Amino acid sequence: MAANNAVFHNNEPVPFRLTPNIHSLMGPISVEGVFSCAVMAIARCLTGPEFDLEQHLSLFVRDEMIFWFTQQHRSGMGEQQIREKVDLNSEIIVRRAASLCSANTSNIPANQTVIDLISKAVNPANLAATDHLWMPYL
Repeated sequence: MAANNAVFHNNEPVPFRLTPNIHSLMGPISVEGVFSCAVMAIARCLTGPEFDLEQHLSLFVRDEMIFWFTQQHRSGMGEQQIREKVDLNSEIIVRRAASLCSANTSNIPANQTVIDLISKAVNPANLAATDHLWMPYL
């Protein structure tokens, strides 16, 4: 979450934690095959209209927003202000999940978006740019 704005963001050079040890344990075939397809399938299931991910997320995001406002010592936060921030952050998460399972019309694999995120997560240059307390070497 940004220091002065109640919007979720990831300021790390890697999109998620997939350390070299986990990557080598899984192997390249599992990572680019089973794992990437599973991530795409989970994203597709979560973003389906019958699941209504945004409504489920609003419960968790609301707690984070209240904690953020309390931590920032902001007074006079109204219910409408919290509701707007919760809706905005929930929408960001749903769009991110929907981007993982979007169908491309070109001649690239269906899970290419996930494979690109995995390649960013295991790139040694990106891992070296993370904070040393993040322990990218594990």
